[in-house]
Amino acid sequence: MSMTVETHPLTWGQQAMWFGQHLAGPSSVFHIARPFRVEGDLDTAALRLALARVTADNAALRTTFRETAAGPVAVVHPRLEFAFHEESPAGGTGSDDPAARDAWLREQVRAPFDLENGPLVRLALRRDAAGQVGVLAAHHLVADLWTLGLFLRELRTAYEAVLDGGTSPVSASRLDTKALTFAEHARQDRARWTDGTDALDHFRRAGLRDLPPLDLGVSRAEPAAPTGPGGLTGFELPPPVLRGLREQSRALGTSLFSTLMTGYASALQRWSGAEELTLGYLSSGRVAPYTALTTFGYFVNTVPLPVRIDPGEPFAEQARRLHADVREAQEYQSYPFPLLVEELNPNRGSARVPFVQAMFSLQKSPGRDRRAISAFALGHADAAFALGDAAFVPLPLVPVDVQHELSLLVAEDDGALHGVLEYDAGVFDEATVAGFAAALGELYAGVARDPGRRVGTLPLAPAPAWEEPRPAHGDPSWSGGVHREILARLARRPDRVVVRSGTEQPLTGGELLDRINAVASALRAAGVGVESHVGLHLRRGPDLVVGMLGVLAAGGCYVPLDPAQPAARLASVAQQADFAAVLDDSGTAPDWLPAGITVVGPTPKAAPDETGTAQVAWDQAAYAVFTSGSTGAPKGVVVPHGALSNLLDSMIREPGLAAHDRLVAVTTATFDIAVFELLGTLAAGAQLIVADEEQSRDPAALAQLLDSVSATVLQATPATWQLLLETGWRPPHPFRALVGGEALPTDLAAALRDRCTEVWNCYGPTETTVWSAILPVVWGPVRIGGPVTATDLMVVDDAFAPVPPGIPGELLIGGDGLARG
Repeated sequence: MSMTVETHPLTWGQQAMWFGQHLAGPSSVFHIARPFRVEGDLDTAALRLALARVTADNAALRTTFRETAAGPVAVVHPRLEFAFHEESPAGGTGSDDPAARDAWLREQVRAPFDLENGPLVRLALRRDAAGQVGVLAAHHLVADLWTLGLFLRELRTAYEAVLDGGTSPVSASRLDTKALTFAEHARQDRARWTDGTDALDHFRRAGLRDLPPLDLGVSRAEPAAPTGPGGLTGFELPPPVLRGLREQSRALGTSLFSTLMTGYASALQRWSGAEELTLGYLSSGRVAPYTALTTFGYFVNTVPLPVRIDPGEPFAEQARRLHADVREAQEYQSYPFPLLVEELNPNRGSARVPFVQAMFSLQKSPGRDRRAISAFALGHADAAFALGDAAFVPLPLVPVDVQHELSLLVAEDDGALHGVLEYDAGVFDEATVAGFAAALGELYAGVARDPGRRVGTLPLAPAPAWEEPRPAHGDPSWSGGVHREILARLARRPDRVVVRSGTEQPLTGGELLDRINAVASALRAAGVGVESHVGLHLRRGPDLVVGMLGVLAAGGCYVPLDPAQPAARLASVAQQADFAAVLDDSGTAPDWLPAGITVVGPTPKAAPDETGTAQVAWDQAAYAVFTSGSTGAPKGVVVPHGALSNLLDSMIREPGLAAHDRLVAVTTATFDIAVFELLGTLAAGAQLIVADEEQSRDPAALAQLLDSVSATVLQATPATWQLLLETGWRPPHPFRALVGGEALPTDLAAALRDRCTEVWNCYGPTETTVWSAILPVVWGPVRIGGPVTATDLMVVDDAFAPVPPGIPGELLIGGDGLARG
């Protein structure tokens, strides 16, 4: 060791980092910090001596950085005391405050280093009633993760020698005079690439270009600064998966590194949809002989690798291609990344690192226990670092500031693969990255089983829940058909007004029940029975409600028809539906109706028969609605009684509908959401107010109706709600707003929340019985929510494989709500 101060130039990587640290201010972006707890008997006096000896033997630990007129230079001091300190909390070692301990750990991890005066490596210990914890921290200017492994190895040797009562043996860095010193490496790095033409040509041929940042679906903002607050999410691949990946890598002629990196790229492609990616990986930079075994310092270099992932191509082929690209890039892996950026001069719109969208690193460490040290470096709880009779057991990593939006670091230990995803917490939220970590683990497991699968079919989520046995149907509170529940309610309270509409006479439960039974008797007399289709050619009002329930009571299947629709469309529906009968306002056959079909008026004179109300089977048809399919021609959707009962029972429970409610129905009967308004209200024992034609079309008239009847519930499309709010309507009492049929805009959701007690977003296609998912709208983005009773929701990719939250895909809906077909 020289006894004089020496200086040497910075490597290209160090120079970029030095400027980056000055731009970032007191940021932790270039810190390596590992918190731990101490187990066993640690002799801190011996530790202090051991740290001094390791520092004396390694120039990087005695290096600081000084600015000169020519730029920054590294200063190697003959002596520099290692920054080691112990402390106890203010209340003494008897204190036990977990929050204070965690705050101390964060402070030690993030405390800035003095680049000019040093030291740039430190170790701090804190003892309280719960035991002893510590933080080992270094600035990247003098250390990379490989250096951390060298440091731990030499610290153990020196500590054990001190405990034995003698001097520590000469360290490997002093013994091996063949090893390149870091000063020599820095000078070579500055001189080697005075002409980088070949390297630049390689990266251009490889297709390196500055791609836009990856969109993982829940990005919050484009970063505005070179560094940002970091977050960490860990995951683990169990030994069987790691063994499978190793075996597959050997069979494919690749390496574990290439297989893991291809998996990472594949997961990013599946999540973001981008088929062109640029991943950065870390080259060790220790190409000179012996430096890997002995020399401390910051050697690593970022290598950008353009990757194209074709979701239709087998994973195996893409892994082989990426492996070949990595091997080709090895010749230029030491070409300084900062110099590459300077020479290619990307037109960068973002404040972040150019060219690299995401980082990947397979961590390795020197020495016989290199896997344990690597896992310790990633904060794996089982990767204890033994130090005499003591051990440093990793605590969860504390996030530091980050340059890259997303980085994956992995390391092996005890046959498993431990991973950490480091992310910019200002760009991605924790749930997004946790979901990505889970998806990545599933994808790796899929590759271990079968690398021949196309990337687009590799699993990103566990097997779907509906592959497990599930009940044949839900458990509504009534059986035999929803109409039986409604008629029973009407019979129990015959004097209560249950239906109102415009200027027509309100109907009590008894009056409504008599009319329903009369219609059912007339239909049965016309031959209507199980599965018979009956058209409802009726205007809005009580007659429509009577007709729906009369058909169900007769055992038939009602088909709503809008009298305002063109005759040609009504004729097309009639032809497809094959009506057994039609209920018509006039009681006479309309021109579009085929000859020979019985027509019944809304108030038939038929006396009730002795048949009673039909009890129907779960899978028997209840109603059919005709939608305009993709061709524009009417397409029938038949909904069974079980699906109808399940939907109404679920909606009455949540969002909720009770006997004290008054619901205003505004939806045309040919739109399936009218089912909940007209039948659900009566099934709940609530009062139904059917808006007439003018009230359903005119928002001012609708507002007046809502106020005049003291309505408590309204279900409508966003368009109707928007027009209603534009009249200035505001409910004077508690009010529940149900919104569906179209996407709910965020600004409309906010306006409804401001006026209504409850706002519910309802989602579902006609083929799944009105609503499949509901969610109260509280704040933030408007989502479709969770499934209604006995309903399964799953987002899948093009191969019908389930995808985790955050990844776009197709929504599959299963369960009791499915219509026929």
